[in-house]
Amino acid sequence: MRGLGMRLIVMVVACWAVAVPASWAAAGDGPGVLDGAPERIEQCRKGDFALVLNDAGGRPLRGAEVEVELTRHEFLFGCNIFMWSDGRDEFSGRYRDRYEALLNYATLPFYWWAYEPEPGKTDEARARRIAAWCAERGIALKGHPLVWNHADPVWLPDDETKVRALTFGRVDALVKAFAGTVDVWDVVNEPTDWERNEKQAPRTTKALMAPGKIEAVKDALRRARAANPKATLLVNDYVTSDEFYAVLDELRDDEGTPLFDAIGLQTHMHGGPRPLEDIWAVCERFAKLGGPLHFTEVTVLSEYPDKKLGEKETARYVADLYTLLFSHPAVEAITWWDFSDRGAWLDAKAGLLRADGTPKPACEELMKLVHTTWTTKLVLRAGDDGAVRFRGFFGTYEVRVRRGPNVWATSRVTFKRHDKTTHAQQVAVK
Repeated sequence: MRGLGMRLIVMVVACWAVAVPASWAAAGDGPGVLDGAPERIEQCRKGDFALVLNDAGGRPLRGAEVEVELTRHEFLFGCNIFMWSDGRDEFSGRYRDRYEALLNYATLPFYWWAYEPEPGKTDEARARRIAAWCAERGIALKGHPLVWNHADPVWLPDDETKVRALTFGRVDALVKAFAGTVDVWDVVNEPTDWERNEKQAPRTTKALMAPGKIEAVKDALRRARAANPKATLLVNDYVTSDEFYAVLDELRDDEGTPLFDAIGLQTHMHGGPRPLEDIWAVCERFAKLGGPLHFTEVTVLSEYPDKKLGEKETARYVADLYTLLFSHPAVEAITWWDFSDRGAWLDAKAGLLRADGTPKPACEELMKLVHTTWTTKLVLRAGDDGAVRFRGFFGTYEVRVRRGPNVWATSRVTFKRHDKTTHAQQVAVK
């Protein structure tokens, strides 16, 4: 939603103001809404894997002691990383340490008015510093957003044709320049309600709406695809009703194939926790389009004074929310918004960290879920064929094979949910 260094803008805030039932944080927010979640997680987030261990000569390592440990989920647990800094102050250190410990996915800001405050003068250097830090830690990146009419860069001309050329030229340039570094993009942001921004972004809005909303979105997606054919392209919106569904359904090529790769769904709960049964209904609705779902902007405040809900109570809701989303087979990513209260959108208590960088209960709950409950760490013994077989979560594993009293050979393997060829792999142990 927001970028760093942006000027003050009047915004229409979309959030969920709901009556919170007494049982909202308990398992079963609605009839059966969390029933079966462990079974669904077992079915859609885990697989049966085999590793065949051979020595340098290709001979099976019969009876070898093997340790396998999940080090990175395939599922994307993320957050925007807007407040990242390489500073040595206490807050910056806590921010980086907690981010690395919890998450494997980061959203980089590319808001046009902030990223390019003057023509040709961009924030690319900072983006690449953050990207390098993430790459060293195996944290995947997404760029957000390429096309959005929330605010006009102050230097835009009044000529509609020129603004449109600059807008789509930006898509070409950024996707191509960051290919291999940023390979996931929110290409178009909130197209369902572009009209609402006509007064605060008149030049961009006019340029985008002139060819027709659907045609403008199609153009942006086609350009992003041409700039990086391997990229994962999203259309992202806070509207989670049939209106957004209808927009997405029109974004197809002449053969009927969607022009996007995943659907971006926001849920900013500044007014109160949204009933989990509503969240599940959204998943079920958009899963019908066939593409994976990314919950791109999830906000749950740590305090709702009017509802007498504090950090501990909302942490229970967050745990239930993540369990629900992780259990839905169509969901492939969850991005929290924002990581700390410092710099949070609307100055809300939306962070997983407090303003001083200390973790809130919700952060601790997610640490337990992601790195304790939803993890795989086993000690196994290879059979006569040199193979070990086990069931585990999809993702990247460190495999350690004992070669002596205190000598271990280490390898890494990745098991992918939608690639069955990775579920059985040969490992050469030196």
